[in-house]
Amino acid sequence: DSGEKSRLTYSEFAGKVYQITNLLRSKGIGIEDRIATISHNHINTVIQYYAAWSLGATVVPINVNEEPERIKYILQSSKTKLAFIQEEYYHCVEKIVNELSIKVIIHGVNQTPPASKKGPGPVTTEVLDVFEIEIEKHSKIFEPDEKVDQETEALIVYTSGTTGMPKGVVLTQYNLMVDADGISKWHKI
Repeated sequence: DSGEKSRLTYSEFAGKVYQITNLLRSKGIGIEDRIATISHNHINTVIQYYAAWSLGATVVPINVNEEPERIKYILQSSKTKLAFIQEEYYHCVEKIVNELSIKVIIHGVNQTPPASKKGPGPVTTEVLDVFEIEIEKHSKIFEPDEKVDQETEALIVYTSGTTGMPKGVVLTQYNLMVDADGISKWHKI
């Protein structure tokens, strides 16, 4: 990690969130559809979460150190339709997302198509390679759906699965708001 910092004004942040929200909507993602994030902590990951929540979609975070069979199980179990994948992890999950026909949006530093996608063979997955260019095609204005409320699913976090396969724990938007409120009060923020 280069230690670089990213700063956005509230307006810049909202604009990026809504561009990704509109991108997701253009890919057929709607209320309580599941999208996965296969990434390390990064500003794009935060923006992707907020974009999904603005749309009413449910985020399924995937641990990048998870075993491939567990990743496949989580993606199948959650009925994930689309995955945001950090460029450097794409090769680890390429076969899985192709088998499951999950749409993929790759984001990363180099913004180049993975070499494996240039070869012959059937690719059943729609892959968008250049994240920053792709989101710029979408409006920074977003009209929320009135059906999205505090009981809309926001996250499905999978347990470690030490006694079997991981189990999905569903958290609503209200769960996340109450948690954030409790943390801010505890830390006197």
